[in-house]
Amino acid sequence: MDTIGSLQYFLWIIGFIGIGVGLHFLLINKKEFVKKWTIFGLLMLAFVLHFTKILYVKPTSEWTLFNWLDGKNGIELTNLCSVSVVLFPFLFLFGNRFFKNGFIVLGITSGVISFLIPTEVEKIQNLDVYGVCDQLRFYIQHGIIWIAPMLCLSLNLYQMKWKEFYQPWLYIMLCLIIIVACEGVWTYMGWQKRSGIDGWNTSFQWGPEKGALGSLFTWIVPKALFTYNGKYIPVFWLTLPIFFYFSIFALIITMFDHFKNYPNKKIMVKAQINKIKSFKLFKHKQN
Repeated sequence: MDTIGSLQYFLWIIGFIGIGVGLHFLLINKKEFVKKWTIFGLLMLAFVLHFTKILYVKPTSEWTLFNWLDGKNGIELTNLCSVSVVLFPFLFLFGNRFFKNGFIVLGITSGVISFLIPTEVEKIQNLDVYGVCDQLRFYIQHGIIWIAPMLCLSLNLYQMKWKEFYQPWLYIMLCLIIIVACEGVWTYMGWQKRSGIDGWNTSFQWGPEKGALGSLFTWIVPKALFTYNGKYIPVFWLTLPIFFYFSIFALIITMFDHFKNYPNKKIMVKAQINKIKSFKLFKHKQN
C-alpha cells in the first residue's frame, strides 16, 4: 500500500514522468499518423483497464454481473477520472475543439492530481494478487490520462488558443452532470447503495467535504445562491470554483504550449501578455 511521501510513491511519479519523456523523444520525428495512433492506443489501453476493475471485486451473493458493481470497485462513472478514461479515446479521434480543450486541460490536471494524491491506492488494504493488479491498473490508467494530452501538445498534434480558455470549465460541468445522472440510474436500479454526499463524492459533485480540501472550493461559493434547505445544489454549486481554477489551469497550459514553439522566448512572453491585455475583458470603455 502506497502512502504519500513514501519511496514507492515517488518511484511511481518519477517512473511515469520518464515514460512520458521517453515517448515524446521516441515519437518526435515520426509521421503524424504514427503519433496519433500511438496516443490513441494508449487511451484505449486506459479504457480497457477501467473495465478490468470488475475482476478485483469478490461478490458476496449469487454471482451476476451487477453484483460486482458495488460502488467501490465497479465500473460505474463516479468521478472525473472514470469519465475521462471512457470518453477520451473518442474525443481524441472525433471531438471538436471544445471537447479537445476539455480533454487536454482536464486530462493533465486530473491525472497529475491523482498521482500526487493517490487516495484510491491508499484504500487498497491487501497487497495480494488482486491488490497488486489493482494498484498497477490505477497508475497505468491515471498515468495515461495526463501523458496522452501532454504528448498531443509536445508533439504539436494540437495547439491551445487563448480565447478558448473558458471551454474546459463548461466541459467539466458537463462531465459532472454525467456523473450525477449515472449515480442516479445506478442507485435507482439497486446496483449502488450509496449516493449523494455520504456516497461516492470524490469529485465533490454532491457538495464539499469538510476540512482543508473542501475549503479550497467553498471560499468562492456564495451560499445564498448555491444552497437550498442548507444543502449544496449538486454540480451547480461548483460553477464558480471550477471556472476559477480550471480557467487558470487552461491559461497556464496554453502559455506553455505557445512558449515551447516560439524561437525567441522573451519576445514570445511579451507577445502573449499583449494578447491577454487585448481581450475585451481587460479593455476600458472609451468615452
